[in-house]
Amino acid sequence: MSALVVPPTEPERKPAPGPPAGRHRRPAAATPAEAQAPVRAPAPPQVSPVEAPLVDAPPVEAPPSLPAEAPPVDAPPVDAPPAPSAEVLASEPIVQPARVERRWREWPITLVLACVLISLIVVAANHFRRGSVLLAASVLLATGLRLVLPARQAGLLAVRSRLVDVIALGGLGGGLMVLALVVPPPS
Repeated sequence: MSALVVPPTEPERKPAPGPPAGRHRRPAAATPAEAQAPVRAPAPPQVSPVEAPLVDAPPVEAPPSLPAEAPPVDAPPVDAPPAPSAEVLASEPIVQPARVERRWREWPITLVLACVLISLIVVAANHFRRGSVLLAASVLLATGLRLVLPARQAGLLAVRSRLVDVIALGGLGGGLMVLALVVPPPS
């Protein structure tokens, strides 16, 4: 049998004691002179002779259909205005249209929850039947909003498909309305 030859490997390096040097941390300096020395960029990797470009190769010409020097794709137009300075940017208010739009996107559920809150306040004010009817009406309002609004505008009222949501909310609202009108108020 022949023996399996394993190439020698480098010995494992143990990390230096102390806090780990992260990607954004500067390694600790050994002397005060090193602490004040500027950090230099790493040297470019050495190119092996196999990867080196050929020196004697003739220059490649562009095909006749393409211009000899095309402008870079990401180049800004020549007539572009200069970038605003930091002082101008600091003085202008920051507008976030996506956040403002998001704030008003959930108006249907906000309206329904406001009606539910009002109905609970009415019930707490010792008007059981009126508060229960208002609670049922707020659920029926949710049913109507889910029925007429598209799913994107319905927001949090859209849980399942429109049909399932309307049937569930309508059944709950109708049942609450029947119970609010049939059940006698507490004496």
